[in-house]
Amino acid sequence: METKKVTSNDVRLPRPSRGVATHVTRYREDYSVILHPDDFRQFEALEELVSEASRLDRLLPSDIGIRVHLEDRPSKPIEDAATLKRLFG
Repeated sequence: METKKVTSNDVRLPRPSRGVATHVTRYREDYSVILHPDDFRQFEALEELVSEASRLDRLLPSDIGIRVHLEDRPSKPIEDAATLKRLFG
């Protein structure tokens, strides 16, 4: 997201509070949002994290993972050696 700085002399804004987003409306429509600088920095960091995560290579399940996922899930852990060998090869 692009950011733009405006000096406080150019606008009249209420003092922002941490953890509170103030919606500014104009003609009953959302016009802008006022955030505390700490909240804005957190928003920017989260936006960067999501952007980086979207560029990661997709993870695909392994053949064994697919087989295990498709097996019926018993209510108790599988402890039988033969069953485990059959599932995991």
